[in-house]
Amino acid sequence: MEDDRHVLSTVRMLVGVPLQS
Repeated sequence: MEDDRHVLSTVRMLVGVPLQS
């Protein structure tokens, strides 16, 4: 369950990089 949260955090960070640009 904790792994799912870690994945979501990583995905959000990766998706947030291009979105911020």
